[in-house]
Amino acid sequence: SRVQSDVLPDIGPLAIDAKWSNYVQSLQKMIEAIQALWDNLIAASRHYPQPGSRVTVTFVMNSEGRITSFGATDGDAGELATNWCVTAISPSEEFTYGPWTDDMIAVLGEKQELTFTFLYR
Repeated sequence: SRVQSDVLPDIGPLAIDAKWSNYVQSLQKMIEAIQALWDNLIAASRHYPQPGSRVTVTFVMNSEGRITSFGATDGDAGELATNWCVTAISPSEEFTYGPWTDDMIAVLGEKQELTFTFLYR
């Protein structure tokens, strides 16, 4: 069974542009949405990867809040666990995290590459 930790999050941005520091709340809402869907996908499968395993996913988000592409995935949790992470980030082509504000676009540009790591505890 899964052990939750209030100290260490299960999902965290590994590589993000420092420009995101002004938009920590937006990034946190995104991580919370990903965490909720990821938890649901794991629970629905009734399968859990080896504790201590991880998956790292690189993806691009545009200013409309849509995931436009996935880059590298890496980790030792297996194909099923990697698919849960990708699906949790972008459950469908229509899915959006919401459009960026004009200020965000001015600072971040039209798109940003992010890398998240998912830890299976």
